[in-house]
Amino acid sequence: MKWIGTFFLTTFFAHFLTAQLAVTTSNWDQQHFPNGPVGLNKLYVIQGIDVEANIQDHIAEVSVSQTIKNAQNHDLEVEILFPLPNNGVVQNFMLMVDGQEIPGELMSKDEAKSIYEGIVRRKRDPALMEYVGYGLFKTSVFPIPVGKSRKITIRYTHLCHKKHGTMQYIYPIGTQKFSSQVIPEVNINARIRTSVDIKSVFTPNPGVQIEKVNERFSKITYEGKNIKPSTDFKLNYNLDNEDVGGSLYSHKADKNELGHFMFLASPKVEVKETEETNKNVVFVLDKSGSMSGKKIAQAKSALEYVLANLKENDLFNMVIYDDRIEPYKTELIKYNKASYKEASAFASTIVHNGGTNIEGALKKSLELMPDNGNPNYLIFLTDGLPTAGITSETQIVQNVEKYNDKNTRLFCFGVGHNVNARLLDKLSTQNGGLAEYVKPDEDVEAAVSSLFNSISSPVMTDIEIKINGVEVSQTYPTNLPDMFKGSQFEYYGRYQKGGAATVIMTGKIQGKSRTFEFPVEFASVEDGDAHSYVDAIWANNRVAHLLTLIDQNGKSDELVNELVDLSKRYGILTPYTAFLAKEEVDFSDVNGIQERSLDNLQVLDDVSGEEANAVRKYKNSLNKQVATNAGGSKDMESEIDDFGAVYSTDMKGEVTKIETVKKIHNKTFYWKKDAWVDGEISGDLMSAKKIKKFSTDYFKLGEDKSSDVSKYLSIQEDFYLKLGKTIYYFHD
Repeated sequence: MKWIGTFFLTTFFAHFLTAQLAVTTSNWDQQHFPNGPVGLNKLYVIQGIDVEANIQDHIAEVSVSQTIKNAQNHDLEVEILFPLPNNGVVQNFMLMVDGQEIPGELMSKDEAKSIYEGIVRRKRDPALMEYVGYGLFKTSVFPIPVGKSRKITIRYTHLCHKKHGTMQYIYPIGTQKFSSQVIPEVNINARIRTSVDIKSVFTPNPGVQIEKVNERFSKITYEGKNIKPSTDFKLNYNLDNEDVGGSLYSHKADKNELGHFMFLASPKVEVKETEETNKNVVFVLDKSGSMSGKKIAQAKSALEYVLANLKENDLFNMVIYDDRIEPYKTELIKYNKASYKEASAFASTIVHNGGTNIEGALKKSLELMPDNGNPNYLIFLTDGLPTAGITSETQIVQNVEKYNDKNTRLFCFGVGHNVNARLLDKLSTQNGGLAEYVKPDEDVEAAVSSLFNSISSPVMTDIEIKINGVEVSQTYPTNLPDMFKGSQFEYYGRYQKGGAATVIMTGKIQGKSRTFEFPVEFASVEDGDAHSYVDAIWANNRVAHLLTLIDQNGKSDELVNELVDLSKRYGILTPYTAFLAKEEVDFSDVNGIQERSLDNLQVLDDVSGEEANAVRKYKNSLNKQVATNAGGSKDMESEIDDFGAVYSTDMKGEVTKIETVKKIHNKTFYWKKDAWVDGEISGDLMSAKKIKKFSTDYFKLGEDKSSDVSKYLSIQEDFYLKLGKTIYYFHD
């Protein structure tokens, strides 16, 4: 068992951690288990955790409650421990059991060290090792009768300090990875109220809902059921009174490796319609013979939705095609009540017939686009392969790139499995949009309306990013998206050396050029791991980019090797690398792993069919930000709500939780035969330096804070760990 409540505020930052552990006393252990130790979490069950955090600028009032039940056939005698880092500023600390305040003792890190190590030795349970070097609040002893539950509550006020202009709230729910059972219910509610406008709110955790109520108030909620999270809940936000606010999150784990960064920008929450940019929209609808029945009816409903939700003074048109090309008007027309009524009547008369001239439809649509300074969006819908006009995939892509001379963003919808998914992917990728694939049993209107809602209110377009003061590389997305009302612009990359820098963001707002400059600080190794999650987010984008290169240009040893390395290191189990999680796969067999990955990547040779659509949909979901700033795959997000759990996706897009892989701190571990293996290890394990658990060397290594090794010493089973160039084997 274990639970925790931790806090940082990222404009304000402090490393305060409360990890609540109910530990049976030494006398109780000797009385009831005279023949051997019993672990920390074996004697009771966690029934639920509730976290309430009310943040007012730099002051947080926190209340955390946890209910534990005695599942034994005898009474328990426990004391509560709260590890406290020395740089945390805490006031009004109170601990209650069933509403009654329990007295306690505050200990320095030196006093606490003997307590932590004593419990680890006595329990033969390494869970507390990650707290060696922390201070401690320890309560007096209290009983939990047989079959009874106790509600343990802590309340405190937390004062945080400013760092790099960003605030971060952390609740280290990840310590629950040591729980012997899943937790039935976990609820986190945070309320942020500020005296300065909140510009960006971000969390790397899945399943979290963020609601910006107004410029200075945001609600954050999470509800988890039957989970055992292994990473912490992290919430970051940035304050700024400008029309566009920006913030940078960065992490550098090793002085000899490149760091990773994420830059976020967003418009103010309340954007008036007069401040929005008018747009030019052309809807291109396939009405070929294969669109008969339900598909044409849903496609017309999708078209009607777009027409009904255009904004006053937008320009629009429709191009309806089969083997012939039929534009609705000879040019784009201004949107108003009268033009909507006429266009809607026309759309209702569309009937299916003929072949599929994709190239001709796109050519006509792009020729219609005006060059009036407003953003151009083309929504293209098809259910089939090109069968009329130019049908060569390569020629279509080249021609569309030539026709698109007005920076039109192309959003493609493939309906059903009989589409050329690689063609749609190429068209969208090279023209600043995205591709969505709608299964035969899914609603076309729902998919189109979701996309259109996200792009309906552009605020800043034609965006360019320049960073002065720090050298950056491998930045994503390669084709920068526009910024929309209610959305967040996200930009990822790597950097050479930490230090002060300026992010310069230029673009058009209402057709006029604007420039915003954001002074930022890129983290150095000494800045710690507050934003280590950025590494994995960048890696997701890099993997998606590699898959795009492989899909569109073909496989190479260099690309496949990098794909495997990133998959192993960050636990990104793609349909092509999910086999790495299998217990029998030997990481030292580098050639065998490459060959197996190459075999799996053969599926990308298929351009149509269920698997062809699914693997490309998965690739797009890897990007935390896609062209609409709308985030990853909704299908995938709906499956994932367990912090730190590792999931794989198969060739049909099915998401599965993987029990043989787990993430701890900045590393990914794989279960291989009888031990966990660090994902950064590729060589022979026989040369590993052996260290017996709970030995003098074990505890001495745990005191080395420069490598954060104590975070990994909390692993219960035997494990291999790579630190620098040395591989260690920790065993019983």
